[in-house]
Amino acid sequence: MSFKNIFMLFIAMIFFGCGKNEKNQKINLSVAVWGSSPEETALVERQIALFEKKYPNIKVTKEVVTGDYNQALQTNIAARIEADVFYIDSAVAPMYIDKQAILPLDEYLDKEDLKDFNSNLLEGFSQNGKVYGLPKDYNPLILAYNKDMFQEAGIEKVPVTWKEWSVTFEKLKEAGESGKLGENFMYPMSSVSNGERLATFILQNGGDVYDNEKNEVIFNLDEAVEGLKYFYNLVKENYVREPRAMGEGWNGDAFAREKVAMVIEGGWLVPYLSSAAPNLNYELAKLPKGEKEATMLFTVCYSMGRNTKHPKEAAEFIKYMTSVEPQMLMIETGLGLPTRKSLNDKFVEVHPTKKAMIEMAEFGRPFNFGKTGLKVAQQLGKANEIIYIDYVNGKYNVDVQEILNTYAEKAK
Repeated sequence: MSFKNIFMLFIAMIFFGCGKNEKNQKINLSVAVWGSSPEETALVERQIALFEKKYPNIKVTKEVVTGDYNQALQTNIAARIEADVFYIDSAVAPMYIDKQAILPLDEYLDKEDLKDFNSNLLEGFSQNGKVYGLPKDYNPLILAYNKDMFQEAGIEKVPVTWKEWSVTFEKLKEAGESGKLGENFMYPMSSVSNGERLATFILQNGGDVYDNEKNEVIFNLDEAVEGLKYFYNLVKENYVREPRAMGEGWNGDAFAREKVAMVIEGGWLVPYLSSAAPNLNYELAKLPKGEKEATMLFTVCYSMGRNTKHPKEAAEFIKYMTSVEPQMLMIETGLGLPTRKSLNDKFVEVHPTKKAMIEMAEFGRPFNFGKTGLKVAQQLGKANEIIYIDYVNGKYNVDVQEILNTYAEKAK
């Protein structure tokens, strides 16, 4: 073999050798999540293991962020060291989109497959026709009620309208005052007055907290004010109190200890009651409707960071983690509701007692009040706090409209 042939063979070996290495190179993909329960941590790890089995060329490193998740994420984004993929709550998604901190996923998505997601969940992570995240799970607010207390109070059916609900409140109050509902009973219902929770009453009366198309705060418009007045009247009639008024930290404790007969909560109530009050005889139901059916949805997505060096692999991860296989694992654990419509029947089959959550979801509005959404919810909460305290103290002549106007202005 001539020297020239040996030289060419050497070059070829180098060329093809490099090509083989690049092809087999393993991609390291970082994924940031916030700390959660041991059960949810185990679920995510099982889902990631399935992904790595399907995509053996991608190694996923899970980064658990403790403390203030959004603060840590924003710091990392500013330093260009954020994970390739990370959780984003719908409440703050518009802010990240506005700052171009997360990338649109549209070029990687199958439009037909996208139709399988609940559209109102996708709205939480979409802007100007682009999708910036795929929802991994969600929770609607629903009504939980104590079946034994309802029976003792002579309530034969769960209320489905505000009018029926008012009758239910009165029957529970009377039964409680006569001692029929046990020595722990204090009020018919426990409810917190923060903005994103009481928004449900606004929505049910045909109003809204925020106009996402016009980017306007609207929780002081007539429909919203009248919806909130329905809630404040429940406070006036001593039907509702915050859990702190009963010495409890949250609605779940007041319900578990049978201090109330009803609470408005999300699906996270169920695993809590399983351990805190395993013998409590309760059921979940759709929220009674006002002018229309409505509820708030709380949802989280997987998004892609703008500084990722592996956008294709990051997109594959996001698509897989929100696909049928990993969502079936979630259904088995009962830790969340599937975001795909095609899995709703399967969820109800596995968790028949949670059927109301699936039924309520179609009337849900995601917690997404614009790029300053947390501020909007906070200001609405402050207004509610003032009005709630006045009503508890018997000051019913408070000007609800004026207070909401003041805080709507502060929310801008």
